[in-house]
Amino acid sequence: MERPVLGLLIILLVLGVTLTVVLWAGTLFLQGYFYTEPTSGIFWQAPAAGLVLTLFFGLWCLLDYNAEGARPDDLPYDTIFRFSAEDAKAKNPVPYLWAIRKNEKAPIKYRWAKSDRLGGSQYQMDRDGRPDRNVPWRPVGVIALLVEEDGQKVRYDLAPAQEGNSYRRFLSPDGWEIKEYDSGPTGQPTVFRTGRFLANMLLNLLHFGVWFACLSLILRFQYTHALGLALV
Repeated sequence: MERPVLGLLIILLVLGVTLTVVLWAGTLFLQGYFYTEPTSGIFWQAPAAGLVLTLFFGLWCLLDYNAEGARPDDLPYDTIFRFSAEDAKAKNPVPYLWAIRKNEKAPIKYRWAKSDRLGGSQYQMDRDGRPDRNVPWRPVGVIALLVEEDGQKVRYDLAPAQEGNSYRRFLSPDGWEIKEYDSGPTGQPTVFRTGRFLANMLLNLLHFGVWFACLSLILRFQYTHALGLALV
């Protein structure tokens, strides 16, 4: 068994035990406070609720593990406050790209490098394989970008301006886009995945539903209390 998988199983086991203890103690305290007395079957109800929740989290981990392009810092399926429906071709910006300007015949090559002016990195004109820090990205007249992907140069054409969005976008023929901000293009082709957006919304809704079911059906909280606790 691979080490990451074994480590994940151990984490899920610890999570299951922790959930059982927290649900057991929390149910005894809250039901003793809300009601006359806590549920009589807490000795089996808390482990059952902990098991159901752990299995759900295990399924969630399995979905991320099998998702294409999943990385520890970029999970395709995440909580509703952190997930992104955008899929990126690579973790880092492409090392170089070419700018096609309207009134210039030859594309101009730019290289990704540290910028003294920004305190970060940006694209700077490439001169004999070295970035020229005195010539940073110049957006004037740029109508398209060329990006090398799998040994071929892919053209990203300037997209029509969007209402309410002052930043420019460059689109490839298959729908990938590179955004351009004040410091220059991001150099990371991304695409919005509608299916991923819907899947994340459904998964988070199921997350709420599983908590509600465990609290109301297994731990015997009243529906209103179970609803409030599930929201929390």
